[in-house]
This record gives sequence, structure tokens and C-alpha cells, in this order.
Amino acid sequence: TPRDLTNAIQCAETRQQLHSICKRHRMRMNYIHAAAAITRLAKLHPLQHCRSQGKVSHSDLSPPMQQQHQQQGPSPDNHHCITDIAYLVATHSAEFQPRALANALWAVSKLAVQLQQEEHIS
Repeated sequence: TPRDLTNAIQCAETRQQLHSICKRHRMRMNYIHAAAAITRLAKLHPLQHCRSQGKVSHSDLSPPMQQQHQQQGPSPDNHHCITDIAYLVATHSAEFQPRALANALWAVSKLAVQLQQEEHIS
């Protein structure tokens, strides 16, 4: 059901998991799912698998992880995830109600800040 899909989006624990859900159910998704996906994406840190709680900063990573992150920069998978979900939002943007629009705008702003921070780290 649509509600089950929304719950799956909201319960995604990593960006990779969220991306997989969105790809698998792309044809069933509506504007509520698109807004939920971009909002969840913004709440999931790109290094989600490296943290236990709270936000991950560069200093929170072990020295080998810091070096690996510096050398690799932003992950191509992360970039693909962001662009796919942004495209999903764009395709449903004309349907957005005020709350979905406000949530999506907040999420896009937060993602922009995260991407800037990633560029400074790498």
C-alpha cells in the first residue's frame, strides 16, 4: 500500500537502502513518497554506516577512515543516490502540497550544506 511504502522510506537506515527502495518502487511513487524520500535522504549522513549515534564529523572517524574519505572524496554512489531522488522530486513537484514542498525545500537545503562540507573535507 502507499502507506507501507512511505513507512519503508522513513525507516531506511542508509542512503543505499533508501536508494534501493526508491529504484524498486519508482513507478508506484507519488509526491508524498518523493517528499519523504528527499527528507529521509537529508537526515541520513553519507557515512551512516560509520556512526553509532549523532552526527559524524571528520574528526569522529578513525585515522584510516579519515584518510580513505580524504582520498576518495564524495562517493559516486552517494552522488547517484542524490541525483536519482532529486529527479524523483522534480517529476512530482507540480503535485506537491504546501507541507511536502516545505519539507522538500528544507531537505534540499540541508543536502546542499552536506555536499559543501564533503567538498571541504576531501
